[in-house]
Amino acid sequence: MIKPQRSAPLGQLGKGMAALTVVMIIFFVMALVAAYTNRNLVFEQRISTNSYKSARALDTAEAAVDWTLSMLNGGVVTDNCTAPSATALAANPTAYPDFRRRYLTNPVDTTATEGRYDLRWASSNTLRMFPACIIDANAGLNCICPSLTNRNPTMVTPANGIGSAFNVKLQVANIGNLPGVLNMVAVGCANIGTGSTTCYNQNLNAQSFSVVDAKSGVTMTVALVRALPLAAQAPGHPQLATLTTGGYVQMNSGTLTVVNGDLGLTVHAGGNINAPGAVYTGAAGSRSPLVSANDAALSSLAQPSPPGDPWFLSLFGMLPALYQAQPALVVVPCSGGTCTSASLAATLARYPRHPIWIQGNLTIDDAAALGDMSNTDPATRSPVMLVIAGDLTVNAATPITGFLHANNIVWNNTAAIVRGALMTPGNFTANANAALIYDKDVVNTIRLYYGSFVRVPGSWNLATF
Repeated sequence: MIKPQRSAPLGQLGKGMAALTVVMIIFFVMALVAAYTNRNLVFEQRISTNSYKSARALDTAEAAVDWTLSMLNGGVVTDNCTAPSATALAANPTAYPDFRRRYLTNPVDTTATEGRYDLRWASSNTLRMFPACIIDANAGLNCICPSLTNRNPTMVTPANGIGSAFNVKLQVANIGNLPGVLNMVAVGCANIGTGSTTCYNQNLNAQSFSVVDAKSGVTMTVALVRALPLAAQAPGHPQLATLTTGGYVQMNSGTLTVVNGDLGLTVHAGGNINAPGAVYTGAAGSRSPLVSANDAALSSLAQPSPPGDPWFLSLFGMLPALYQAQPALVVVPCSGGTCTSASLAATLARYPRHPIWIQGNLTIDDAAALGDMSNTDPATRSPVMLVIAGDLTVNAATPITGFLHANNIVWNNTAAIVRGALMTPGNFTANANAALIYDKDVVNTIRLYYGSFVRVPGSWNLATF
């Protein structure tokens, strides 16, 4: 016999429905909390990603500033911003301008523009060029240094397309007429970009046209610390006569011929001048006399211990150890303590417009010319600037165009000639005819445009696009 089913009491059914409703509400609230938490997580992930990309772009822009400074202070480069091989450079030395000559030129020297720079493209926006690099985690830097003769060098891009990139725009500083001052706008991109919107493209206003994940810019003012800052000092300090010595001038044989066509001294010596039959020539209206000997103040600068430091400081504005630390200065080590013309030639070819520090004595034993002022473009003229830690000995019939400074100078060749200026805190001794000519253009080229670019303190700012 089947017993009839008994229905649950209405009270129990009500309690079950209430429990189910509470459970459903709890599940709904939990779903809302989970959705909200997930939304916050996604939002925070996006913030983190954007922050990473923004920081990557800014760090890349900062790297661009450092890279540009190193290039401005470096030697000759290819269109991909690398140093040419010795073979390629020897075969065609004029094919590889340095970074400065690619983008900067010298204006005509006037009171208003002396020592300032112009841009290679002047006011022509269509010729504007953007040095640029890709930072590849595996291959390092891949760069392009376009020039007016090759405005679109080939950029080597990473096979996986991953990397950050930057481009740099150089500007003439609009700060009065301050000499040796430049502005740069460095733009860093979190990724490379594609097609015609890459971070390194050479289109007009490339910084604005690049389409990338993130972009940041830095503006920076840089200034030239001159390698020869003082062309003429106060009385009692070394002055740029044709020949300046802290000690004596001694002609053991031959005739001394010294010319200064710029209304200045021909020979300025701290000691005695013994040069029978010497010929001193100045410009019309030159100071009288053309020669100054036994200058006690000049001699005293060369004598204190350590030897030459007061002299060096008064001429170059810093002590020798600090001078050697300048980023654009090139140090040539000397095997056995003495360098020759051969050991100097390769350095001058790779660094044609740099102050050169000879770490020892220098013997000029080759008749090949040192220095050149024949180019019509003033920014490509390359007189030599040699600061010799030891003594200079001239044994060959070498035409020298530039500024030379040595502890002592020994002249042994009748056919050698210096056009520029010659200085020593020690003595000048000649055993043959010696011809020395002061050249204002040579000295001004070195004085105004040789040196190291450095950041101007307080000039950093974010760039706007």
